[in-house]
Amino acid sequence: VRQCRKLLSPDIEANLLKAGEKLETNFLSTSKQSVNQGCLHVLTEAFPAGGHTAMAIRWVLNDRSGREHHVALLSQRDPIPDALLAAVRQTGGEIFLADPNSSFGERALWLRRLTRDKAKDVVLHVELCDVISGAAFGVSGGPRVMLVNHAAHLHWIGVSVADLLINCRGSALEGEWAEKYRGT
Repeated sequence: VRQCRKLLSPDIEANLLKAGEKLETNFLSTSKQSVNQGCLHVLTEAFPAGGHTAMAIRWVLNDRSGREHHVALLSQRDPIPDALLAAVRQTGGEIFLADPNSSFGERALWLRRLTRDKAKDVVLHVELCDVISGAAFGVSGGPRVMLVNHAAHLHWIGVSVADLLINCRGSALEGEWAEKYRGT
């Protein structure tokens, strides 16, 4: 039987944390305003239907806290879906686009800088191979980072930066595998 039993690589996680330490800026706000209470949803890309985009839209629309919701798109090349734009604007939030042609380190630094003045909470709706978020949040002192577990059975990168893992499929195995095979 050919199955992937390695759902996490300690070496890759350690390298992401090292990359995060080398980025030139920390999470101390440069703003004289009070700490922002917003929520930043980070997506690799937003698509017109389904998946991470639909979940982010539902999250934004169902949050009754009154806080702003922002979206950071790490590798967006297609137009931003209207439904996502409308949902974010409804909360007073904004959508931010990283330059998809820049290096992963440049995008990680961009994400860290964006986050420090925009969000108390970050929700990662990212692809499993995303190294940008791992490097961006690979230091202490940042916002609370929540990682959406949308593929419990596959190898992940960047789980070490998550403060909270959100299991959303309703299977008891999600939590068990996260603990047993990912140490989280």
